[in-house]
Amino acid sequence: MPSADSDGVSIHYELAGTGNALVRIGGLGVHTGEYRPLIDTLARHHQVLAADNRGADSSDKPDEPYSYGMMAADTLAAMDAAGVGAADIVGFSMGARIAIELCLARPERVRTLTLIAGRPAGRSRRRTRLLARVAAAADRDGGHGMRRQLDAARGNDVRARLTDVHVPALVLHGRRDRVVPIADSRQLARLIPGAELYLMPGGHLAVLRAQAKAHGACIDAFTSQD
Repeated sequence: MPSADSDGVSIHYELAGTGNALVRIGGLGVHTGEYRPLIDTLARHHQVLAADNRGADSSDKPDEPYSYGMMAADTLAAMDAAGVGAADIVGFSMGARIAIELCLARPERVRTLTLIAGRPAGRSRRRTRLLARVAAAADRDGGHGMRRQLDAARGNDVRARLTDVHVPALVLHGRRDRVVPIADSRQLARLIPGAELYLMPGGHLAVLRAQAKAHGACIDAFTSQD
């Protein structure tokens, strides 16, 4: 099982497919196996690197404060370990926020940026209540990784920095998403220079399940543009 060392934290990653490198960054508490339909679709035309964020599944779960910048550094460590230079970066939900931090910190490692159900700042009240219940359940089972991931959203606001994103950017959002408001993706697309916005079928988790092929096809078309 390959892993990368990120300042003493072990980050599990997997590689699939061949072609231009594409890095998939996952959402809150979601492990690589749950993205299998999307990974399989993207791996037809890309070499896909998929890592578990710190606090999730096979990666280490240090019980200390996390930040999206820290998790972006974890992703870069996985890219380095796998020999991936510049790549198409695809982030879902929390992963979209990590992807933005990666792009701002190391733009030379980002060929294109795809943000799925992302947010530029804070957390919606509904999302906070929902995820707090999930995190509390994880805490009762002896896990703290999801709680630390959830807390990373506090104080995170990239709106003033989005004009510094200077790579081709695609923003995707499910039309029936009840977790992250569509208005958040509209704001991302408005603030990132030249970003494209597409509304997709399904709800928040559609990218993991029924609409994985549709999302994959859209990402393929975007990343293959000259």
